[in-house]
Amino acid sequence: MICKATGKSEDELVGRTLWLVTTLGADGALVRGADGTETRIPPVPPRQILDPTGAGDAHRAGLLKGLLHGLAMPEAAKLGSVSASFCLEKMGTQEHAFTPDAFRQRYEDVFGPLPEGILD
Repeated sequence: MICKATGKSEDELVGRTLWLVTTLGADGALVRGADGTETRIPPVPPRQILDPTGAGDAHRAGLLKGLLHGLAMPEAAKLGSVSASFCLEKMGTQEHAFTPDAFRQRYEDVFGPLPEGILD
């Protein structure tokens, strides 16, 4: 969407930033660094899919939480993937919620141990 709106290619965008994060729906996300690195972040399976509206915003919220805790962008994007999975399970853009334990379990089911201090 940003490429279409700006007329810039993904390569041009990543060249102007440190990171470019592209959400890929059911295929997860792709994190591209200005240094040429690419990291695929797998999707976190929701229990059900009721509505995709707001999943991108939920992804961004989880990603920002990770960055605020000092995680590298690819690691922060994993938090985004978990957060988005909860959003998919509810109707509406801001109807989802989760407990720290539910978040931790879902993260660890896909990615392994959650980095320390994230849910404090």
